[in-house]
Amino acid sequence: MNRQTVQKVAMGLFMAFIAFRILTPPSHNLLLDAPNGTQQARLKTFYYTEDIPSYKVYTRPTGTLLWKNQLYYPAFTNTPNPKAQLQWSSDSQRLDLLINQTSIWHHIILPSALH
Repeated sequence: MNRQTVQKVAMGLFMAFIAFRILTPPSHNLLLDAPNGTQQARLKTFYYTEDIPSYKVYTRPTGTLLWKNQLYYPAFTNTPNPKAQLQWSSDSQRLDLLINQTSIWHHIILPSALH
């Protein structure tokens, strides 16, 4: 490979990295394990516009690599300064998305789905 080809490849990779950074909104991840340890949940909060959060909720069985997207909630504008969190039920069968301590969504995990 000659020097010009290496420079072109390097510049292409640099431009792809910059484009990815521009198109990817700032985000924050919150991970939460189920009380019985069989499931994990992730709340991803990201901002496409200033101070207006959007949410994604993912779940997966503990010990696996792939997350399943359970909810996409775009541009939550119903309350100023929302505080979002996830909460598992004590039996690990229900996952709630709470905004300002109020459940706005839940996901039921049946015991048969854990196998």
